[in-house]
Amino acid sequence: MQGGNPQLGILFDTVNWKNNQKVFSPNTIMITEYARPGNPLVPVIFKMPIDKLPVGDYAVRIWARNSAQNVSPVQSGNFSIEQ
Repeated sequence: MQGGNPQLGILFDTVNWKNNQKVFSPNTIMITEYARPGNPLVPVIFKMPIDKLPVGDYAVRIWARNSAQNVSPVQSGNFSIEQ
């Protein structure tokens, strides 16, 4: 996406599922280069630092935003880290 097209990025928060305390929230991950004109879906892969989290239950919330101030709905999922 070149020229006047907005820049696109994703954000995510990882929170402790039991107390809703944020445990990890990186800066915006830019994904503009993966977007294709006319396709509202942008496939991306990123690494979550689960090796740095203690045993417990977590939720991840992820959303996208662009430089034109558009924000996607938040998507979420739960996961557990066991010993």
